[in-house]
Amino acid sequence: MKAYGYGSIIAASAALATLLAGCKKSDPQPAPTGSSSAAPSAAAGDAAWRNEVSDLKRQAAARMKDRLTRAVTAQFENMGTAKQRQAVFELNNHAKQPVAAVEAWVYYYDGDAQYLAHHASFVELAIPAEGKAKHALGATGDAIPAATKTAECEIASVEFEDGSEWTNENLKLGKGRKAGGPSHDELLAREGEVVVGRWTSRFGESQRPLLKLANLTDRPLETLTLWTYYYAADGELLDRQRDDQVVAIGANGFAEIQSGTAQPDLDQDTKVIQVAVSSVRFTDGAKETWSNENLCRSDRPMVK
Repeated sequence: MKAYGYGSIIAASAALATLLAGCKKSDPQPAPTGSSSAAPSAAAGDAAWRNEVSDLKRQAAARMKDRLTRAVTAQFENMGTAKQRQAVFELNNHAKQPVAAVEAWVYYYDGDAQYLAHHASFVELAIPAEGKAKHALGATGDAIPAATKTAECEIASVEFEDGSEWTNENLKLGKGRKAGGPSHDELLAREGEVVVGRWTSRFGESQRPLLKLANLTDRPLETLTLWTYYYAADGELLDRQRDDQVVAIGANGFAEIQSGTAQPDLDQDTKVIQVAVSSVRFTDGAKETWSNENLCRSDRPMVK
């Protein structure tokens, strides 16, 4: 499936993630590369980089106004018939294009709205542009917990008839999801990026890529999870590396770090290195953690 839309490394958009088992297998999770010894550097905030960061802030704020955190919503109808027990939903397409397929996560709850189980699958179905359609989704028969009284469905990704796609990885909550799911405002708070990064086209003393980071928020924070992605000249994704290092960055501040694969170990076809910070912890106020699963996909396309 081709990636479109809402999750780029500059908070521009999120593209469709790897489909589930039985549809498209995910790559194994890369091992952490460890912490970098490099310290934050004010020098990372050169004039050109500061101007780019200012532009990114303005662009991100404008995009958030029109962001669909759920392109297709689902209203539970019933649990099907005695012969064919399966949750039936009325699906409401909020996009201006007809839907051809969806990745549906169906959650099952008992009479007290307590989570019982969930089922995820990629399903070909039709929904008119800005229209509605009823479809049975999720597990069938005895695979549905006997105590189930109701079900809820999150459409985590959509393929439109023209081949374009939409996704929101933050809807894939899995085990323990609370009935009702996250609100639009809660999902919106996890959109985009709070820290942006760029490769400087240089390598540090450790021979790992030298990266510059910028905090887009008015709050001090620490990075928790950083990903480096390695591409060939034609945009083919060659590798990615996870680094769970902690780097403190002040409010609207800058840092320069070394992270990722050492230069001698890079695939010989590597021409472009890009970076995403998928989770941070704020160090003031409630010291809450922020994360955006759209930023750590195993099939992330190169950002042009």
